[in-house]
Amino acid sequence: MSRIRIGSIAVLTLCGLAIASQPIKAADAPVAAAYPKDFTKWKAVTRMALVAPTDRLARNFGGVHNTFANPAALEAMKAGKPFPDGAVLVLDLFEDGGTAGKPSEGTHKGVFVMHKDAKANPTTGGWLFDEFKGDAKDKGVVTDGKKQCYSCHATRKKTDGVYSTVK
Repeated sequence: MSRIRIGSIAVLTLCGLAIASQPIKAADAPVAAAYPKDFTKWKAVTRMALVAPTDRLARNFGGVHNTFANPAALEAMKAGKPFPDGAVLVLDLFEDGGTAGKPSEGTHKGVFVMHKDAKANPTTGGWLFDEFKGDAKDKGVVTDGKKQCYSCHATRKKTDGVYSTVK
């Protein structure tokens, strides 16, 4: 073999080793849940309004809430057990379009999604999170589910990070 060919092979081998030894960046790990198709056909587990401006949650999630659970999530909620992989919960949020004391759905604010996948995101109790503003379905805004979502959901240990309960 010529010196040029041996040198080229050595350089390519070193480059390959350098690339292979690079740690996987956090951005390469799943950070978000996908927009669930036809979630409004799932069981609606809660409907409520957060309209008091002094309520901590109302500042971020004020309006009329409709929470939906897919069959896997619903079964876990009814049994009071931890959520299995594949469980999905959706908070469909609207501005309060009602009059004083009578909340009603106004403008659609967005959809918040929690999807349980323990392997994909073990640092958040297995939950993937995302938020889809308005009627957007293809681009969520959550960039760090652990900081933006799980930091609050982690306080709900008895309900596996979930605020809603089945009625």
